[in-house]
Amino acid sequence: MDLQEVASLVLWTRITTYVNFASGTIVALDWLLTFDWEVSFIWKSDWSVMKVLYLLARYLPFVDVTLVLYHHFAHNPTNYHCQRLFTAQAFFFVAGATLVELIFTLRTWAVWKQDKRLMPALVLIFCATWTGVFMVGIFYLKKISHRSSPVPTQLGCFMVSTTPILFIGYVLLMLYDAFLLTLMLIRGIYMYRLGGRGSRLVVVVFGDGIIYFFYIFVISFINIVANIKLPDILHPLLMIVARVLHAVLACRVILHIREQAASQQNGGLGDDLTLPVTDPSGY
Repeated sequence: MDLQEVASLVLWTRITTYVNFASGTIVALDWLLTFDWEVSFIWKSDWSVMKVLYLLARYLPFVDVTLVLYHHFAHNPTNYHCQRLFTAQAFFFVAGATLVELIFTLRTWAVWKQDKRLMPALVLIFCATWTGVFMVGIFYLKKISHRSSPVPTQLGCFMVSTTPILFIGYVLLMLYDAFLLTLMLIRGIYMYRLGGRGSRLVVVVFGDGIIYFFYIFVISFINIVANIKLPDILHPLLMIVARVLHAVLACRVILHIREQAASQQNGGLGDDLTLPVTDPSGY
């Protein structure tokens, strides 16, 4: 590796470090900003599937960020150590993203009043999507390689080879989110025609949901472009950003719905209400 290659490698790694550090700042700041809502509408509510999913979606990103920052600041890591560390990052990324998409899937099913006719399609498409993402992840991990720092003053692991196959995973996510967004739009138009336009809760459920799906769709699209246009070493540049923003948006969806349900019931937690859309215990 000549001097120019070393300089480029250090620069790209430093850029990735800055971006990942910013991702950690985002997840910590959002947690602080919504902590009072979390205490009121999550901690004090009865245990449910959605409560467990919320807590996992909220706190697993801290594990992701910790692993990725350790990847950047580890002292004299071996190549094997770097590879195992990145594998752990990939595992938590896929696991966390799966949980977040499960939240959005259950939420979409809930606004359809848990229609049993829709359930088989949701299960089949969800499993097919995440099987594909999992296979992409396995192939990606087999193709990348790391090395310890080529510069004595630079800490952490350095990725020296990779593959652009990650964009396929983002395409699968984008298609799945487009599918959920379509279901939300269909149901939202139906509720609007039924007169739901006057309900603040209906506006939150569908308005926020559609906007958040659009944000996630855009995030996946940006990652696809980055994987096609940026140098190979920068393909994982926005991976943790996408992971963090997915989690933040999913948690805010649940908190906003429960906050609106509580305000409609004079401070109740909204876990056992019958709403114009569906039972909020599904959230």
